[in-house]
Amino acid sequence: MTAMEAGDVEAVLGLLTEDAAWTMPPLATWYAGREDGIRPFLHNGPLSGMHRWKHVLTRSNGQPAVGSYTWDEDAGAYLPFALDVLSLEGTDIKRIDSFIVRSIDVPEDYNFQRYPDQPANPLSLEGV
Repeated sequence: MTAMEAGDVEAVLGLLTEDAAWTMPPLATWYAGREDGIRPFLHNGPLSGMHRWKHVLTRSNGQPAVGSYTWDEDAGAYLPFALDVLSLEGTDIKRIDSFIVRSIDVPEDYNFQRYPDQPANPLSLEGV
């Protein structure tokens, strides 16, 4: 959580297995491999410096998880973005499944880097 909030790509990668995977339901997008998949995703996406993050440790279905929130200037608050469920291999993270609560109704030419700016999907927020 500290590495993500600091935007420290190297520290985040150091927590992952070499063959780690990162998925983002409901998106069909996923990234495989620490170097070839997850590094560019982090650098160009959530840790690009375009967003401010806060994280809260929790559990989901018995697994370690992190509530991820992005700063919304208009609301003047951190708003829910995703529940990141972690699958471990020993002490390393083998898989991250980020259950995103933002709308997926975006134009085809939409820049993925701006995805955290999308409004919350009300159906995804039920029970949060």
